[in-house]
Amino acid sequence: MASIVAAKKSIHIASDHMRSRPVADALIAKHASSPEVEIRVYLDQQEYISSYSDSLQKQELGACLAKATSDAQQRACTDKGYLYGASLGAAGIDVRYKVYSYRWDATYAAQLHDKYFLFDGQTVMTGSYNLSDNAEHDTFENMLTFTGDPFATLAQAYEGNFATIWETARGAGFDALKQRIATADPVPLVFPPVALLYSEVGPLKDLLRANCPAADSTEYRENAPAHQSCPRSP
Repeated sequence: MASIVAAKKSIHIASDHMRSRPVADALIAKHASSPEVEIRVYLDQQEYISSYSDSLQKQELGACLAKATSDAQQRACTDKGYLYGASLGAAGIDVRYKVYSYRWDATYAAQLHDKYFLFDGQTVMTGSYNLSDNAEHDTFENMLTFTGDPFATLAQAYEGNFATIWETARGAGFDALKQRIATADPVPLVFPPVALLYSEVGPLKDLLRANCPAADSTEYRENAPAHQSCPRSP
């Protein structure tokens, strides 16, 4: 948290999860107090949540907190897998998602498994630590910090990597994917990754549903690995 507060120019995060309330709150507070600091967060597709599901998790959190009578109970409410990506975006923070399928499944996920944090183009924090309560309290994780002149080249390399993944298949690549979904037979339900804004993920899922009505069927939901594409209806 101290590095978020101290950042002067930029905070770039690549992470498979964003489920840590303290980190999410710190980023939102930093954006509010220092809007000149560029904050960019790149998350795995797992962290996308629809506006409907986001409203449900907010209601569930509110109901849980209303019943909590101790600090421990409050923490139990706030630390149970809440997805904060949508909240960051709603606060005005730039968030993109690595999207590669209609439905996430571990058997085919081209998962963003990075966990690195870049501050002011000079400091790199990276390791096994996930942004989740489980990583914070229940598992043994590590986070290494590299900062200062001796690690300038390393920091530049990480910044270069972030700049690359931030733009994954945007522009022409995204247009080609949408065209493929609209015309190809079979319709791809798993596809090469593309970095999408929150506002772009929902319409892409709508396009996939429109071209593959079976995508939300019981068979497709319960056996996703067997349905990585969808025959186009005549």
